[in-house]
Amino acid sequence: MADPDYVDDLDDLGVGLSPARGLPRRAEITGEVVKIEDAYPRRVAVGAALAVAVLAGVAVTRVLAALLAMVLGAKAGAGDGRGLWTLRKGPEFRVTPIWIRDTDGFFVEVEVHGYLSGRALRPNDLVRVAARRQDGRRLPMRAHRIDNLTIGRFVTPRRPTVWTHLWPGPVIQAVIGMAILAAVAGALWVGR
Repeated sequence: MADPDYVDDLDDLGVGLSPARGLPRRAEITGEVVKIEDAYPRRVAVGAALAVAVLAGVAVTRVLAALLAMVLGAKAGAGDGRGLWTLRKGPEFRVTPIWIRDTDGFFVEVEVHGYLSGRALRPNDLVRVAARRQDGRRLPMRAHRIDNLTIGRFVTPRRPTVWTHLWPGPVIQAVIGMAILAAVAGALWVGR
């Protein structure tokens, strides 16, 4: 006999619907894991203004490094070769949708961003999830900490950010380039 509480197909529970207005930005969800869906990739977008500012600063630094190398008769170092579109794409991370039946019997979908071990969470585990609302209106809440009460362990998912994508090379070069531009502009302004 099939378990009446087991849910295999959650397609009719409102997946993709906008969350109701007035929901809290943060929530703590306690319940049982019903389903762990297959992970899929998602990208962190980098704003155009930030990518252009970083590339402009990098360009200034590389031009000055090439000039210095030419004066010294040395070979100029090569850059990392990332252009505007590569920087705009941003890093890719894994998203794992998880369905939880909370203590009131409602089904709640949360997303885990980053790697999730197969041993960390399984269907029928009792969990307490600290989640936050995401910026996208159609996205479910994002799990920031998952306490697996069944096995007594916790998971803190991590995902790459814009700064981990840009750091350290391009950001350091951009800061140096912007500082040089500011110094040249300041010298020209004072010399008027």
